[in-house]
Amino acid sequence: MKLSFKHSFCAFLALSISILFSSCVKNMAANTFTIANGTGAVTFNPAQITSAESERIYAALYEGLVTINSETNQPQPGLAAAWHFSSDNRTLTLILRKTSWTDDTPITAETVKKSWLYLLQNSTNSKKFLMTELIKGAYAFSVNQCDESAVGIEIVNDSTIKLHFTSPRPDALQCLATSAFAVLPMHVVDAAGQAWADSDALVCNGPFKLLSKENNGTVNLTENRKYWNHSNLALARLIFLPAGASSSVYQDFKDGKIAWIAQVPENSYGLVAGDRNLQKVMQPVVHYCYINNNHGTLNDVKVRKALSLAIDRRILVEDVLDGKAIEATSIVPLQEWQNDNEAFNAEKAKELLSAAGYPAGKNFPELTLVTNTEDLRHLSVMNYLARCWKENLGISVNIEDADWAHFSAKRRRNGYELCRGGWQSFTSDGASFLEQLISTDAENAGKYNNPKFDALMRQAALCTGDQRQDLLKQAENLAIEEECALIPLFYESELQLFNSDTWEGFNAQNVAATGTLNYMNIRLKNISPDKIMAK
Repeated sequence: MKLSFKHSFCAFLALSISILFSSCVKNMAANTFTIANGTGAVTFNPAQITSAESERIYAALYEGLVTINSETNQPQPGLAAAWHFSSDNRTLTLILRKTSWTDDTPITAETVKKSWLYLLQNSTNSKKFLMTELIKGAYAFSVNQCDESAVGIEIVNDSTIKLHFTSPRPDALQCLATSAFAVLPMHVVDAAGQAWADSDALVCNGPFKLLSKENNGTVNLTENRKYWNHSNLALARLIFLPAGASSSVYQDFKDGKIAWIAQVPENSYGLVAGDRNLQKVMQPVVHYCYINNNHGTLNDVKVRKALSLAIDRRILVEDVLDGKAIEATSIVPLQEWQNDNEAFNAEKAKELLSAAGYPAGKNFPELTLVTNTEDLRHLSVMNYLARCWKENLGISVNIEDADWAHFSAKRRRNGYELCRGGWQSFTSDGASFLEQLISTDAENAGKYNNPKFDALMRQAALCTGDQRQDLLKQAENLAIEEECALIPLFYESELQLFNSDTWEGFNAQNVAATGTLNYMNIRLKNISPDKIMAK
């Protein structure tokens, strides 16, 4: 039977649509980024984030005023298209771009202010302290000691907001990039209360929106076409699997079904140890040994340097800590701060101790090293230090193991000779680790006091960018390398698996440093966004 032209054309059109649909579906699958997100509970409410699993989902669903570029680790525009600091770094003015929520409600400066006032009094986010420490009057408002007029959040106009700080804060942009400073759909929050984020029709403003949350905990996100920067988004879908690194998950990773295993549990290390995509990255947590700089023997820099050089950190990490850490050469656990400075030299340590008047440890006073009982790992590390000093310097150090209350009290009043210490930061800013060495800082447990160091830190507080970084590195070199105010020991680490054969735009170290991933940077290798078929 002969087909008419009309029927032939319709058949051809149907076939073309079928082929196009098939191609789009295939392309969407190719641009689906699947994450083994871990097994912790997740929330879509930024005010309730307490886990890394939730942080990773937050970064896809919401955008704050500032984001962090996962490749460069530098702040970049988010809801704020531009900003400028005052000359004293005590005020930050941000210009908002014109954008809206997924329900088309505009996001304005008032939205931002209302969000942050709400968070100050309702947030249980583990990073909330960044907000209360940054903004003038924020802490007092959070505990109902003042009204909102005393909080340093000023609306200039619908698209401009000004933040006031109690001290110079050139690190403010890094703080604003965290979930502590989330911008919320307050029109939804006001209507639904604390359950506002439980809706299947979740209102958000990030590059992705909620597609579904399955009964098994899998979270499916799809691109948010209303996102202001959607044209530069290379991914079509995100899938978050409630999974760690089991054998089946690892097999899916090897088969290309999973792009990123965000955190490989310690008990799975043997399973993945030989994978060339395995990356061991430092977390923003450093452990060190405080030195009482006021002590009659320890106030000699030669003695302090001898103590540091006598510690073989490689053995500390590999044997004492079972490889679950990274040797510390700096007090700042960021990649760009690492150096090739000599960390272990037993012979030089002996020479320094001898030059200080204690050849082979002779007449050196018996010291006490204080640690706390809550974590047996701390005790193992401190025992190792004592062994190094005995074997390499011939000196005796006793270990005092105290409960946290007594340990912290002794540390606060400088009532020790040597003491375990550690520090964690939620921003990738060196000053957060160095400020504890300022002579007037309450956390300066070793009572290090150098006016030149203090001056460098004051200068850095008034600068931004490379100039600030250079001043901070000068300060650290003075306090740690030249004067050994304390002894850096190791950084905490984590293991990640990222399929670098297929994907790019991912820097595992930067992701670990900031605790989040900018999905706008992720793309298929050798495929630029403008070459990707319509999603």
